[in-house]
Amino acid sequence: MLKLNCDDSFLPKVKSGSWGFLIRDCDRVVIAVGRGKIGNNLLNAFQAELIACLQGLHEAISLEISWLILETDAQEVVRALESEADAASVFGYLVEEIKSLPRLNLSSFEGCFVKRVCNVAAREQAGLGHVCTFFSIGL
Repeated sequence: MLKLNCDDSFLPKVKSGSWGFLIRDCDRVVIAVGRGKIGNNLLNAFQAELIACLQGLHEAISLEISWLILETDAQEVVRALESEADAASVFGYLVEEIKSLPRLNLSSFEGCFVKRVCNVAAREQAGLGHVCTFFSIGL
């Protein structure tokens, strides 16, 4: 079982942000890390956090990981993943993709909330995403 920690960094004044993630094994050895910049039309931090989770999931799938725990310090993301009602929300397409990717590609998947202190490494990656020289995802 591997853990995927995701986080975002949202700049509300310019409506831009960045994302970061780490995938680690049970000994906390880093298997993969990623970060990137998000375009200038983000609505809020929730959207940026969903993008961070999605980017991490895509990497886990590309590495052919089959047992994964997604950890985020955004309770709103965990609630959205557990809810059936979010398909109608403005970010429903992101939530639905995060829900469907594990069903189609992983043997086991769980999303859970962790305190911010447990998500520091992912937060640092998200902060570094702002200095990327390219937009890794544009919305």
